Amino acid sequence: ILEHWRAKNSTAQDSLPKLVLISTSGGGLTSATWVLSSLLKADSLLDGALLDHTAMMTGASGGLLGAAYLRELKWRQAQGVLLHIDQEKHIQAVSRDLLNSIAFMLVANDLSIPWTTFEYGGERYFKDRGYIFEKQLNENTDSILDKPLGAYRQAEEQASIPLLLATPSILNDGRMLYISTQPMSF
Repeated sequence: ILEHWRAKNSTAQDSLPKLVLISTSGGGLTSATWVLSSLLKADSLLDGALLDHTAMMTGASGGLLGAAYLRELKWRQAQGVLLHIDQEKHIQAVSRDLLNSIAFMLVANDLSIPWTTFEYGGERYFKDRGYIFEKQLNENTDSILDKPLGAYRQAEEQASIPLLLATPSILNDGRMLYISTQPMSF
């Protein structure tokens, strides 16, 4: 992946291109909004080339959501699907409330209908807080991120988009969990 990234970013006069790594912190919608706003500003200052120089984006929770959202917008723009990134529209979309739906699901699911299921990819799953979070996020953002992680594998391998590495902690014992389309080890 790094060899592809270097080939994409090297020029005759710049054999050592500038490598950008983006690390975000959690903090829910506030962090998602701040990260998206900050990265959009940095991207505009670099004439739209921030993610061209970015090899990896990492973090957890809201911050990584904001970074992943920008990555998808820029990927769609590179493919010609999206002509212009309307900064205000996308900042508002990522900052819309998610908690009311989750709170309702918690009460409705835990008290009255705890075994409601849905089907995805030929498998049946229980509707839980994760399900309602994703459903509400997709409604808020016009389903821009509604695709499996595997949809990004080839683009990451070719360094067409930055590698996205989610690093949440497991609350029960504090262990780290690494989520990526690429193999991860020590």
